[in-house]
Amino acid sequence: MVKLYSDTFEWRFTRPPEEVWQGLADTARWNEAAGLPKHAIEEVLQPDGSVRFFGSGRQSLFTYEWEEIPLEWVDR
Repeated sequence: MVKLYSDTFEWRFTRPPEEVWQGLADTARWNEAAGLPKHAIEEVLQPDGSVRFFGSGRQSLFTYEWEEIPLEWVDR
């Protein structure tokens, strides 16, 4: 049986968004620094015209699959 995991993260930064974004936007660099394997993203067009994004990758004996959920940055 497959176990599903879910998490929600909320961070508050003391620097302005344009400064923080420069460090966070390069997810490929973060993934590489964390030692994560390269992965593939599949774009699946939905009947209503929207697109869903599915990722997959493999590391050692493990295959990872997930749905990329669009992020919404909120300036408070």
